Amino acid sequence: MVVFDKITWKEFEKIIQILKDYKPRAIEINHEDGSWFDTVLTLFSKVKKQHYNIDVGDLSKEDFSRITVIVDMWNVVKNPLGTENRIPYDDECDVISSKLQRTYFNHFKEHVFRDA
Repeated sequence: MVVFDKITWKEFEKIIQILKDYKPRAIEINHEDGSWFDTVLTLFSKVKKQHYNIDVGDLSKEDFSRITVIVDMWNVVKNPLGTENRIPYDDECDVISSKLQRTYFNHFKEHVFRDA
């Protein structure tokens, strides 16, 4: 069981929206079939509404990592180089990304620096 610690329901909805918005780009750029997005979005659609600490069920380490990277890089992805119509920078993505990263490292017992 994976719990998105300190993530509010509003932030969880933002994660879902980012995944929905990124899906067509990932399909186009990476020639994916979109099945990963469908699987994750289906899992997220079954999550019961909670105010805080969202329990997302059985999310694999790889899926969690991919979601965290997508959210973390969203400001760059939504404004590709050479685009004249820039979408304003979204500070909320940085906050959500930090929370997801913290949860990832705590839940999977990962360490950035190994003890000497």
